[in-house]
Amino acid sequence: MQEIVDPQFNPDYSRDGWSQDSRYLSGRVGLASSANGHQEYFFDWGVLSREQVRQITDYADGVYGKVGGRPGESLLYWVDPVAADQNVLPQSWATPSLGGYDAVPFAGDDRPVLSANTNLTQGYPVEKATYTLAADTVLRSVFVPIPPGHSAWVGVHGDAGAQDRVKVTPFTGSTAGTVVHPTILSVSTTTRVNTEITGTGLELSLDKTTPGTCPLVGMIVQILPTGSTPTTGGFISGQGHAGCRFDGYPSRVPYIAAGDDSMIQVSAKLVEVG
Repeated sequence: MQEIVDPQFNPDYSRDGWSQDSRYLSGRVGLASSANGHQEYFFDWGVLSREQVRQITDYADGVYGKVGGRPGESLLYWVDPVAADQNVLPQSWATPSLGGYDAVPFAGDDRPVLSANTNLTQGYPVEKATYTLAADTVLRSVFVPIPPGHSAWVGVHGDAGAQDRVKVTPFTGSTAGTVVHPTILSVSTTTRVNTEITGTGLELSLDKTTPGTCPLVGMIVQILPTGSTPTTGGFISGQGHAGCRFDGYPSRVPYIAAGDDSMIQVSAKLVEVG
């Protein structure tokens, strides 16, 4: 984990997905779109020293790892200050019912069974997703980094049958810690999160150790300064991402002033692909 300079200009965040329109002889139009989507980020750091620029561009240049043998394809994770005290999970993990439509399921190849969430007093998603876990079920996970001086707070909301079927694995560097099973929260409580995780990151996934059904409605992960008390209230939808890659290479514009070291303006676009 490395701390880099914050972007100096207003970043551009957008959410995108698939959509297609159909135009009819009646003059009307139909529109189909995906339920799930992905985040896109455009960052401009302004003018930085050459050393500061390298901290950014080295990630795009593959210095810190490759995926598929091509430089720059390792997933990047960071904590967005705008989302940190809200919900840093991507929308598809914060709202499990999206896996019943077109989001990637948390487990296996079959989509979860969807049913109505009949208690909407705290604004949790209107549908519950129930996964059936077996000993041979393939599980997927999402990673969340934890910056120094901070803790992650996790809240898993659903039915009691999900107890011990959602796990959090803390990490310190590349070393995994003891698995934690958050106590499942109801959708009527104002307690958003109830499990504190320390380290440099965490991995959230389902747990097939005890086969059975896992009914989930919503999940929240917040990154708070260590020692802080989480606020209470209703559901907060996912504001984070599941890992990004550079869309192309960062743009670099050198500025050279007489007698001074070179300064470089740098900007980059990152797209959620995890």
